[in-house]
Amino acid sequence: MTLLLEGKRAVVVGGDAIGCGIAEKLRSAGAEVHVLAITDTFYPAELDILVCNTLGEPHPAFLVDCDEEALRRSLDGVVAAASAMRTALPALQKAREGRIILIGHRYGIATAEGLAAYGSAAWALNGLMRSAAVEWGQYGITTNLLLPAASTPELEVAQQRRARLIDVMTGQLPLGRMGDPVEDIGGAALYLASGDARFVNGQVVHADGGQHVAGPVLSPIRYI
Repeated sequence: MTLLLEGKRAVVVGGDAIGCGIAEKLRSAGAEVHVLAITDTFYPAELDILVCNTLGEPHPAFLVDCDEEALRRSLDGVVAAASAMRTALPALQKAREGRIILIGHRYGIATAEGLAAYGSAAWALNGLMRSAAVEWGQYGITTNLLLPAASTPELEVAQQRRARLIDVMTGQLPLGRMGDPVEDIGGAALYLASGDARFVNGQVVHADGGQHVAGPVLSPIRYI
């Protein structure tokens, strides 16, 4: 039986729980996958799939306290994604059906108080995705933005510290649970990486159990 991504080569930049979960799912579908740190340099001769998981974790800060340095730190993840995309472009052009999947955050389509720097970066990632979709579609490359809601070690720590808060947040999801990094988030990434998504370009894809349609989410700045 031929696997969905058999013979495909993938690079995942950013190896946290979500990045590693996506890598595991792509491997299970037959892809050769390399997971890199955000600071790693790579020059791929052959590449079919690039996953940029570079945005990092939110750092609560009100706009009045958000100086230039705070903005630059949050935007580092967007710069890292853009750099990886430009580096990978020649190999993705050669592949003719290259895939770029950017991993973002719900604050890239919505917002919340106290997350000025992070929200700005998340929106910038959305703009980066749209620019690549428009400019690089001519090479057969699709670029999409995946917004996950996943069960991660960071969420587990938060659960231990503020169990009621996390329970309320999880309860806002129509499916009633956070996503599994491999099966749920990785599964969505696998679809975007596959031939089935060859005509899906410039889209924001929510792997969040319906969180984005369920109404306002809790503002984390209120519960620190």
